[in-house]
Amino acid sequence: LKRGLFEDWVGNFWCSTHVAIKWKRLFSQATMLRLCTGTTLLALAPVCWRELRHPSPQGLLRCMAGSAFAFFMFSYQVHEKSVLLPLLPATLLGIEAGPASRWLPPLAAFSMFPLLKRDGLVAAYAAALLLWAAFASGDWEAEVLPSHQQQRKPVPEDSGRQQDGQLAMALAVEGSPERSVRLRRRQTVASEGPMEGSGEEHDGAAAPSDARLHLDGDTGYRERVLKLAELAQQRLPAAALCTAVAVHLFAAVTVPPTRLPYLHDAACTCSSFVFLAAAAVGLSFPF
Repeated sequence: LKRGLFEDWVGNFWCSTHVAIKWKRLFSQATMLRLCTGTTLLALAPVCWRELRHPSPQGLLRCMAGSAFAFFMFSYQVHEKSVLLPLLPATLLGIEAGPASRWLPPLAAFSMFPLLKRDGLVAAYAAALLLWAAFASGDWEAEVLPSHQQQRKPVPEDSGRQQDGQLAMALAVEGSPERSVRLRRRQTVASEGPMEGSGEEHDGAAAPSDARLHLDGDTGYRERVLKLAELAQQRLPAAALCTAVAVHLFAAVTVPPTRLPYLHDAACTCSSFVFLAAAAVGLSFPF
C-alpha cells in the first residue's frame, strides 16, 4: 500500500485520468483504497451476474476477461504487465470474440510501451508487433474455424422483413431464456392475436395491429443497436492501429517540453486506455 495508487505509466482508469484529475492530491491513501475497491466491485458485478444467471462455457471466458479487465482498470497499485491477464480468456475465445480478441495482444503491448522503452526492449516490441500483424492479417479463420461453422446455411432472402427483424431480436437476446420466451409470445400475439384466457385480450381487431407496431419498433431499435455495435467492433482495430502509429510518430519527431517531460508516455497511456476500455466492454458484453 505504501507504493501508492500507481508508480509508472499504466493504461488504466486512475493513471489515465490523473492527467486531468489529481487523485493522489484530492484523496488520502485510505480513501483511494476504498474508492478503488468499490469501483472494482462495481465493474465486476454486471459480467459476474450475467454469468451466474445464464452460465455457459463462452460466458465463463467472457466473465474471466471482464474480471481481469475490472482489476486492471480500477484496482489499487496496478502494474503495467497486469494487462496481460485478460489475454488468456480473450485468446481462448478466439473467433467467437471477433476483432477484439485478435487485436487485443498488440493493443496490450502498446499500453506497456513506456515500460518496454525504459527497459530497452523497443526492438523486441517492434519485431513482435510485426509478426503478430502478419499472422492476424492473414486468412487464418479458414484454418482454425470449425467446419460446421464454415458451412452455416444462409438466411433465406425471401423470408420477409418481419422475420429478419425477429432474427435480429433473437440474436440480441441470445443467452436470456426469459427474454426469449417473451419474444416468442409477442411474436405469436403479433401474428395470431392474443390467446384466449391469457389476460392479453384487447378490444376489437386493434390488438394484433398494436402488437405488430410495438414489435416492429422494438425490432428496429435493436437492429440499429446491433449495427452500431458491429460497426464499432469492425472499426476498433483500425482506429487503435492508426492511433498507435500516430503516437509513435509523434514521439519520434518531437521533443517533450521541460515542464512536460512525460508527454509521450501520457499520450501512449491515455490513448491505450480508451481502446482497452472499448475492448473490455466488447469482450464482456457481446452484441
